[in-house]
This record gives sequence, C-alpha cells and structure tokens, in this order.
Amino acid sequence: MFDFKTMGAIASLLKDPGKLRDTRDRIRSRVEEVRAAAESGGGAVRVWVSGTLKVESIELSPAITSAGPEGSQMAGELIAEAVNTATDIAKDRVRVILEEEASALGFTKIPDEITGLLR
Repeated sequence: MFDFKTMGAIASLLKDPGKLRDTRDRIRSRVEEVRAAAESGGGAVRVWVSGTLKVESIELSPAITSAGPEGSQMAGELIAEAVNTATDIAKDRVRVILEEEASALGFTKIPDEITGLLR
C-alpha cells in the first residue's frame, strides 16, 4: 500500500512527464553500464553478465577445456553456477540503482511488485 508521501511523489511525477522521462532514461543508462562477474570451480570458469541480465562473456580455463567428456559435464555445471551468481550480483546492482532513483524522486520505498521482478 502507498503512504501519503509516495502518493505525493506520484502526483508530482504526473505533473512533470519530462522529469519522469529523464529519470527513465537515466535508469536505462545506468543499468546498461552494470557489469557483474562471477567465477566457479576456483576460477576455472568466469562469467560476465550485463545489467540487462545478458551473458556477455564466458571464460574457461585450459584445464576444463582439455578434460574430455567428464570435463564437459563439469564445465556445464560450473558455467551454470557462475551464470547464476553473476546474474544475482547484477540484479542486486540494478535494485540499488532503482532504490537510489526512487529516493531521488521522493519515494520512501519501491513497491514490492517492482522489486519482486528482480528476485
């Protein structure tokens, strides 16, 4: 449920669509700058994920790539682990951006319906 301060912030935004548009553009830009890295298997696998939750890069150590069929299975598990960790890191960074921008607009708290999208 919204409190009175949040309702006032919403009313203010509705009166100034340019401010809302500027905030949207600033959030989009900041999210696009987010990069999160994670590794698994003691550094055998490294993964980079963007703020839009796209996998940008996967790096495998030579030990993984030359380990034969068992290595392939292990690589798959390590890649999944690293991707999941990097995605969680990116989500946390995006959540911080949204909280900062919401606070700058006068919102006391981002509704759970919005932050729930980042879980």
